[in-house]
Amino acid sequence: MSRSSYRLVRIFHGAELVATHARSTEPFARVVDGAHSAGLWRSALDHAPTPGLALLGRDLADYAAVVDGGQ
Repeated sequence: MSRSSYRLVRIFHGAELVATHARSTEPFARVVDGAHSAGLWRSALDHAPTPGLALLGRDLADYAAVVDGGQ
């Protein structure tokens, strides 16, 4: 194994390489890459309500009037 190989940590899932990062030189230190957990948690924007029809320029009553034949 080459000397540079000892500077990297490689994580495999079966035979597939799923992550690589620099090995820590500090004992018991954690190396965390935010990209490894991206997508595991939803952001506040994922829970934001979608705009209603009124925000898009029409009120629901306008559509109801068309469905009811303009009454």
